[in-house]
Amino acid sequence: MGLTRRRPGRTAKPRTDAASRRALVLATAADAWGDGLFITVTAPYYTRVLQLGAGQIAAVTAVAGVLGLLGGIAAGRLADRVGPTRIYRLVLLAQSACAAVFLLADSVLSLTLCLALVVGAERANRAVRGGLVARLATPGSRVRLRARLRAAANGAVAAGAFCGAFAIHDGTEGAFRAALAVNVLSYLAALALLAPLPPMAALSRPKTTTAAWRDHRYLAVTVLAGIMAMNIQVITVGLPLWVTLRTRAPATAAAGALLLSTLMVVFLQRRLSEGTDTAELAAARSRTAGVLLCLACCIIPLSGVLSPLPAAAVLLMATAVHTIGSIKQAACAFALSFDLSPPHAAAEYQGVFGLAAALATAFGTSATAWPSTVDGPLGWIVLGAMFLAGGALTRPVARWAQKRTIPLTDQHAPATAQQSP
Repeated sequence: MGLTRRRPGRTAKPRTDAASRRALVLATAADAWGDGLFITVTAPYYTRVLQLGAGQIAAVTAVAGVLGLLGGIAAGRLADRVGPTRIYRLVLLAQSACAAVFLLADSVLSLTLCLALVVGAERANRAVRGGLVARLATPGSRVRLRARLRAAANGAVAAGAFCGAFAIHDGTEGAFRAALAVNVLSYLAALALLAPLPPMAALSRPKTTTAAWRDHRYLAVTVLAGIMAMNIQVITVGLPLWVTLRTRAPATAAAGALLLSTLMVVFLQRRLSEGTDTAELAAARSRTAGVLLCLACCIIPLSGVLSPLPAAAVLLMATAVHTIGSIKQAACAFALSFDLSPPHAAAEYQGVFGLAAALATAFGTSATAWPSTVDGPLGWIVLGAMFLAGGALTRPVARWAQKRTIPLTDQHAPATAQQSP
């Protein structure tokens, strides 16, 4: 009888882990595709279908954003105690339900409450997904996996936005509602793509633990990360306003800059994230990210004194510099968020670190729009100085956070080694 001989050093576990990571990337892309569709059609949906004014829209989104903040922390805490796989599947179901309820909103109050549910579910998704990354990858490969997820998400958001443009072009209530209904299905598609993920039991916890939101040093790092994350609004808010109000560049220059930035993230995020695997390395490289973001802010105002084509070229050059800085900043944030959190509370800490994105969303729009309201380059120089200072301060604050007494050493094997029976 012949026996199949197994090659030395080969086991089923690496293939299982690889399939799980691939499933998470695909599910994230499906989720992000729906996000791109939702983001694209909601503004015209508010104005054309619900007949809301700009002030009402601003109030609804602000209040909903605040109400939804705690979703990430609560879901992350639950995922650490029950196991991230089960909670992530429940979160995707909750997102689908919240997106469906959103379609029923017909007043400012009901829209605010429904949007708060959508925002809270999205925060929960990010927190629990972060916990999954901590379990599916070794400490040295978590940044690479997060880079894969960000690249996939950016490409998918762009694809979703492209599809949403057809609903805007149609302009009818039926087209907008159909697009929002497809967003409901995107979460179910993401849920189906998670099938290869194994169940994971909660990790053992120390007898005494500190809630993540009470970890003041981690919160300090989170605040700095939020300041640095405002760089995203430079391309989505600041640059389009500058092009329209302060330059003679073609109106399409802003769209070209956004496309260039998206493509750079999709194709360069994984490569430029290499070597940023620990908090020490990330803190050191955050200074480089701050310098690049500051340099881009200093280049942008040059377009205000040039003729159309040179102005467009300068804006694209600034976008390229800015995007490299943004990619490096994201990689640093990935490493800091994981390396400074205890293994037994990874998802909860990811929920707290998600406050950085909330901070960037809350203040980033006004901060990046301000340079277009003042004459000359002063506004951009001040904004660039903020990024430069944020990058420089990250290293000493991260070192301060590393001196905490919370056990940070990850002694647990990732992924399937921690499966529940």
